[in-house]
Amino acid sequence: MKETAEKQADSGGASRPIRADGRETGVRRFSMSGQKAFAALSGDANPVHLDPVAARRTLFGRPIVHGIHALLWALETWADEKEGQFKLSRLKADFPAPIPVGSEAVCRVIDEAGFQTRMAVAVGVFDVLRVAIDTAAGAETQAIPPGPAENAPAVIKSPAASDMKDACGSMPLHLDRDLATSLFPDLSRSLPATQVAVILAVSRLVGMECPGLNSVLSGLDLTFDPKPGASDWRLSYRVARFDAVLSHARIEIIAPGVDGHVSAFLRPPPQSQASCATLAPLVGKDEFRLQKALVVGGSRGLGEVAAKLLAVGGADVRLTFHSGRRDARNVVKEIGQAGGNAECFRLNVLKKTSDDLKVGLGTDWLPTHLYYFATPFIFAGRKGVFSPQLFAEFCDYYVRGFSLVIGRLTELGVGALGVLCPSSTAVEELPLDMAEYALAKAVAESLCESMRTKMPGITIVAPRFPRIATDQTAGLFPVERKDPVSLVLDALRQLAGEQR
Repeated sequence: MKETAEKQADSGGASRPIRADGRETGVRRFSMSGQKAFAALSGDANPVHLDPVAARRTLFGRPIVHGIHALLWALETWADEKEGQFKLSRLKADFPAPIPVGSEAVCRVIDEAGFQTRMAVAVGVFDVLRVAIDTAAGAETQAIPPGPAENAPAVIKSPAASDMKDACGSMPLHLDRDLATSLFPDLSRSLPATQVAVILAVSRLVGMECPGLNSVLSGLDLTFDPKPGASDWRLSYRVARFDAVLSHARIEIIAPGVDGHVSAFLRPPPQSQASCATLAPLVGKDEFRLQKALVVGGSRGLGEVAAKLLAVGGADVRLTFHSGRRDARNVVKEIGQAGGNAECFRLNVLKKTSDDLKVGLGTDWLPTHLYYFATPFIFAGRKGVFSPQLFAEFCDYYVRGFSLVIGRLTELGVGALGVLCPSSTAVEELPLDMAEYALAKAVAESLCESMRTKMPGITIVAPRFPRIATDQTAGLFPVERKDPVSLVLDALRQLAGEQR
């Protein structure tokens, strides 16, 4: 089996979980460069696949691989083993979980009998793609789809849930044969170009048109036949059913040589937090005026709420960001327009030897208070499996990173310091898919208790917050999420009260 551009060697014996079911056909680590190449081929430029800053504000917390990219790669590994040409008569695929960009995926043939094949792609021990293929021998005698229009603008639609029920339309079919051959050489050799073009168009349909910007592909079922579809190179679609409770759409499609349906979710948009104008009446004008507040992780979520509450209460605020520079600047701008005082700078809490904190604070500003909200993506765990790597990542942020920031502030000459280091009710509730997170938060609580004992100049509170409405806690299905404003404000006042 020959290597594709991004296919990498086994990560080393027992370090990669081995699935007993099926025959392995390929291993690949999906890179951002590969994502960009696939976006150019498919026309699906949805930022959840390409923009790390935009993707961090989705329910995935990071860029994810195009589902159709993973599907075509799986078919490529299978075609690599085949002789001659063939055509699809039916293709079914389910996408139970996303593939984070940078993850190693393993493709397996689960069962193969005659013209029917079942495949799966897994990350770790969990399937992220399941495929059922029916094929027929021989090449398809169809015209070649046209190439993509040059300099065509990438317009991403963003329909509201109320618009999904009756959504319909059509889009052009096209195929850049040279790029397709470069990315999927065996599939391009074996499969009719029309079928490749239709599968690629599904990615563009879901990611760019319907549901568009806030979409998640969950499945497809396509039947290939030379008869269905118009003679022009277009794919027509209509939403046959939309479940407003689950935000799930069944989209019927028809194109030259194919008809079928696609399943997709309309995922929640990024969570907006309360404005300074909304928060100002809740806080005394001078309630926090004696504070020089350093808000670590203040560009969004709980940190954004804390920074705004502190600023409208008179505090002098410095907030940090890691990758969300634009978000942080927007928070600073809003605070300034509301009459508050805030600045922002980039900080990597995991760097032990860095001057970013010293440079960001400047020569004449030292905090009296630290509000620590730095966090990785929190919903990365899986039920029934404990990941030492994930636990270590959480500890890096909640324990090591927190300790490093405290140590660097001490080196800069900070004496008395009020500290808010939020914990979580997950410590006591122990959700089945959040064991690593809950344990890391428990360790952080122990660190806070140790600091209270050994560092008399520091006052620390570590309230256990429930699931709060932020980007981190968004999901496809309805779940109770608490409003962050009252919880954060109570925590700010708890810290102020303990310092009196």
